[in-house]
Amino acid sequence: MPRNCAATLACVVVLLSGHPTESLTVYRVGGADRPPPSLDHPFEFVPIRWDELNGRRHGQSRLIEIRPAYIAPQQMDPDINLVPELTQRGGGIKRLTWRTWQPVDFPLQLLTDANDATARIAGSPWFTFANVFNYTKQHTMPPSLVWNFDLGGAFSVHRVRFYPRPKFRFARPVQSFLVGLGSEFSLAERPTNYSLGPCPMCKDDPQVLDFEIVHREFENTQSTVDLTLIPRATQNVLFQAFPNTRGNWEIAEFEIYADGYAAQAKYTSNIIELGNPAVLGDLRWSGDEPSDTRIELRVRTGNDPDPNTYWRYSFRGDEITRFDLSGQPLDQDSYADLASGERAGIRYDTTHWTPWSLPQLTSGPDPVTIPTNGLRRFIQVQAILHSRPQAAPRLDYIQFSASAPAIERITGNISPAAVEAGTASRFTYTLKPTIVSAAQGFDRFAVETPGQLLDVEGVRLGGEPVEFSLIYLDANRFEIAFPRIDRQLTKEQLEVEFSARIFRFGTAFTGHITDSTRPSAIAQPVEPGDTDPLAARQPLKVDLLAARQTTLHTLDISPPVFTPNGDRVNDITDITYTLVNLNAVAPVRLNVYDLSGRRLCSILRTVQTSGHFTSAWDGRDTQGNRLPPGLYILELSVQTDQNTHRQRRSVSVVY
Repeated sequence: MPRNCAATLACVVVLLSGHPTESLTVYRVGGADRPPPSLDHPFEFVPIRWDELNGRRHGQSRLIEIRPAYIAPQQMDPDINLVPELTQRGGGIKRLTWRTWQPVDFPLQLLTDANDATARIAGSPWFTFANVFNYTKQHTMPPSLVWNFDLGGAFSVHRVRFYPRPKFRFARPVQSFLVGLGSEFSLAERPTNYSLGPCPMCKDDPQVLDFEIVHREFENTQSTVDLTLIPRATQNVLFQAFPNTRGNWEIAEFEIYADGYAAQAKYTSNIIELGNPAVLGDLRWSGDEPSDTRIELRVRTGNDPDPNTYWRYSFRGDEITRFDLSGQPLDQDSYADLASGERAGIRYDTTHWTPWSLPQLTSGPDPVTIPTNGLRRFIQVQAILHSRPQAAPRLDYIQFSASAPAIERITGNISPAAVEAGTASRFTYTLKPTIVSAAQGFDRFAVETPGQLLDVEGVRLGGEPVEFSLIYLDANRFEIAFPRIDRQLTKEQLEVEFSARIFRFGTAFTGHITDSTRPSAIAQPVEPGDTDPLAARQPLKVDLLAARQTTLHTLDISPPVFTPNGDRVNDITDITYTLVNLNAVAPVRLNVYDLSGRRLCSILRTVQTSGHFTSAWDGRDTQGNRLPPGLYILELSVQTDQNTHRQRRSVSVVY
C-alpha cells in the first residue's frame, strides 16, 4: 500500500544567538510551500531551498528533478534518445580492449550529433577490432568492437537503434552483433549470461561487467537496426560488433531509449553549518512513497567545514603531505591549483567526520537517528529515492533540530568491560562532566541498551552516595534524577551502579544527560572517554567473557519432571533459554520428540533476537492430547545465516 509521511519533530530545541541557553533551531531542507513548524516554545527557523546546491559546499544531485516544494526522481521521455546526454548524467562510453575499458570521447560526437551524414567506419580509429576475454566461458574471443554505454543511472530501457549514413543504407549494415543489458549494482534478481573484461593477466583486479544478452544477430542485412526490448531497469548497455564477411560496416547514429523513472536518484545537501557545537535531534521527513518505492535518508556530521583531506606529492621519495609549499593546509582551492602531477589524492577525514549512516537502518518514515557521540558544528543530509518504472517517491522536505549542550562536555565509561552472557551482572557507569559557565548543569541521566536492564542500585558523586529517583525503567532504558550538578562540581565523577544482562558481544550502553530547567533541549550524548586517567579510552560497550561464540547459550527446564493431569499442581514445565550474538531476528523452534525421534508437538515457532526468553509446555501433543507417561526430548533450534544451532534436554511426564 502507498505510504504518506508527514512526520513531526520528536525532539525540540531552543536557540540562542552566540552561545545558546534554552532555545531551539529547526532546520528544514525543502518544503518551500510549507509554513514553519508550530511549536509551543520559542525557536529559530532556518529554511534551506532544495535548489541551493553548491559544489564547493559538497552539495549535489543525481537524476533528481528539483522543484521548490519537493524533489523526485527524473522521468524519462520514451521518445528522447539518452545517448547525447550520457556525460551530463555522469555516464559515458567505454571501449573494451585487451588491457582495459577505455573511455571513448571523440566518436561520441559523431554518434550523438543528430546528423546522419557523419559516421564512423569499422576499422577507423576508436572503431578498431580487438581480442577481448569472455569470463563466462573463460576464453579469448575473436576480434570484435565492444562498447559499454553507461547511462549514468538505471533506467527502464525499451529500445536500441543504430544505422549508417543514408547513402550507405544498403551497403554498410552491421552484419554480426549482439546487444546486452546489465548493471554495476543490483536492482533486482536478474540472470546474467555474458561477462566481458580485460585479460585476466593484464590487471590485478580487471573490471568484469556482467550482461544479459537480449538480442543476437549473425546475418543482419538491414541498414537500420531498430530493436524493441522488454523494458527493464539497467545502467549499462552492451554493444558488440564483429567484422563483416564482406566490406566494412559503419554507424552514423546510435540511440538508446528508456521509459519511466530513474531507478535510483540521489540528493546530497550542502554541508550545513550549525554555528557553535550543538546537540542534534532526530531527522524527520515529509513525502510520499507509492507501493514498491522507498526513500532512504543518510546523514553525516563533523567539526570542520570540509569532510575531505587533500594531499600532494612532496617529491621526496614516496612522501605525501597535507600542506602546500608555504606550509598551509591544502583545501579545495589550493588542491585544484596544484599541477596534476602534484596531486596525491583526496581522502575522507575520519578524524573530524562520522561516516555516512547506513541507508538500510534509516529508510522509511520513522525518525532517523543522527549518528554522533558528541557535539557537532556541521551536518550533511542525503536522500536516496528508489523508484519503479511507473511510480516514484516524492520528498517534500527533510527537517532536524539542534540545541546548545547542557554542559561543555560529558565523557564516560562503563565497567566491567566483559561479563558472562545472560547472567545478571552489576555495572558502573562513570561520568566526568566539564562545566564552564554558571548557566550550565544537568540533573538527569538516561541509558539505552539492547541488553536487559534490571535495576538501578546507587549513585555516587565524588565517591559519596547521593539521593536519586528512578524516573523510568524497562528492559532497554532507564532514567534517573538527582540534585543538579553545576559549575562548582565540574570534574567531579558521577558513578551510577545498575544491574543488567547482556546477550551479545559489543553490547552498547548509550548515555545521555539533560537539564530539567531546559525542558525543550535535546538530550546531550555521553562521549566515550577516559574518566580514569590511568585507564585506556574505552567505547561505551561491554563484551562477553565466553571465548566460544555460540548462539544457544543456555536451555533450562523447570521442573524436569512434571504431572500434567489437570489438577493444577505441577501441570506445566517452564522452558527458559538465552540467545546470544544475534544481531537480527532469527527463526526459533521449540519441539518435543519421543525417543524414536518422532515429533509430537511444536511448542514454539517464532523469530527472536538475542535475549532471555521463557516458554511453557503443558504435556500435550499437536492434537491437544495428553501424552502418556515417559521420557521425552525437547529440542530448541535457531536458524542463522551460517548454521542451524540446536540444544536438547530431556523431560519426564509422570502421573
